[in-house]
Amino acid sequence: MSTKSVVRRRTNLFKKDPHCFWCGCEVIYFSLAIGQKVPNNFATLDHLNDRTVGDRPDLGQIETTVLSCQKCNNSRASKKVDSLPREFLWSKSGRYPLGYKKQ
Repeated sequence: MSTKSVVRRRTNLFKKDPHCFWCGCEVIYFSLAIGQKVPNNFATLDHLNDRTVGDRPDLGQIETTVLSCQKCNNSRASKKVDSLPREFLWSKSGRYPLGYKKQ
């Protein structure tokens, strides 16, 4: 998504229901200044489906992003990354440790 579409999507979701999809807390949304600390209840866009899977034409017009608080979004991302095999993460990033032979 482009920056403008992310802002538009987040704004529309916030107007519709200003609560986190996962925990239900009330989220806040404002323009962040550079270097400003993001509060735990800041409104973020969260992908319902793993973005590493790629396009999902079977989903059609179903919304694939939801409004999430910063805390839930980060914890879900951490759990997902921790569950992935290291080789997969290395291949997605294009960075392999020294001495590792690509297969």
